[in-house]
Amino acid sequence: GHRFVQWSGDVPPSSTSSTLVVTMDSAKSIVAEFEEIPVDTYTLDTQVFPTDGSGGTATKSPDQASYTAGSTVVLTASPMPGYEFQGWTGLMNSASAVVTVTMPAQNSIMLASFVEAEYSVTTQVNGSGSVSVTPLKTSYRYGDQVTVEATANSGWSFLSWGGDVGGNENPKTIEIRGDTNIIATFSNDSGEQMNYLPLAYR
Repeated sequence: GHRFVQWSGDVPPSSTSSTLVVTMDSAKSIVAEFEEIPVDTYTLDTQVFPTDGSGGTATKSPDQASYTAGSTVVLTASPMPGYEFQGWTGLMNSASAVVTVTMPAQNSIMLASFVEAEYSVTTQVNGSGSVSVTPLKTSYRYGDQVTVEATANSGWSFLSWGGDVGGNENPKTIEIRGDTNIIATFSNDSGEQMNYLPLAYR
């Protein structure tokens, strides 16, 4: 919007009243001067935890240095591999990774928090034998290395790995990238029907 500043031209000095009375005793040129009303803007600072950014990123759309009160901004939290989004705090609290905030008439902060994800390792046996996991824990973190080893029962031989692990190397070291299911298949020289026995480490 705009606002009146003053009159100029053939008028008395300091004519700042919006109402002006003019005596028409000659030809006159009078100008009404206006100026744009400045609009107050406010900042929206997006922060993340962990503060080093290892857990994830927080972005805003539109991405501007400041916003007018009442404008809406879409915030998106994106976790890094091995992390999970925990929630937004600050101007508003939300467990949703994507939120829309309405700017108040004040500078504001939104904090996106991330936590390390925990993954399970489960094992299954196809045939007759067992599988060991080292180290054996209730949960694992992204990038953890574990060694799985298949041990065949008498009269059986280890054949191959399946599920989220391939090949036939035994023992085998794998890197955890998410919930991991490991299947060990054993063969029987006598041709006995193989059974299927699930085991779980959680």
